[in-house]
Amino acid sequence: MYLCFREAVARGVPRWQLWHVARWCPLIAPILEAYKAKNPTSAGIESIEFSTAKTLYNNEKYSQVTKSLETYLATYTNSLNINDARYFLADSYLK
Repeated sequence: MYLCFREAVARGVPRWQLWHVARWCPLIAPILEAYKAKNPTSAGIESIEFSTAKTLYNNEKYSQVTKSLETYLATYTNSLNINDARYFLADSYLK
């Protein structure tokens, strides 16, 4: 397992595996933004963002979850994960 998302991206880890790395990297948001800036057409960004938000939710980082999911919902209005994202966002506000 890579120690950080940045190291994983630098080593060329496939984007579908990056969400595993997100669990272990406390600085995921700025690194993900940098990755998005370098790879704006990457199809895996949505999946990474949702998985990161879900990981934050599972780790009880609710203030980070609300910011992450508000951005996610505004960006990916036709996502298949939209109902789950709304649930996690609402539950994060309650906690």
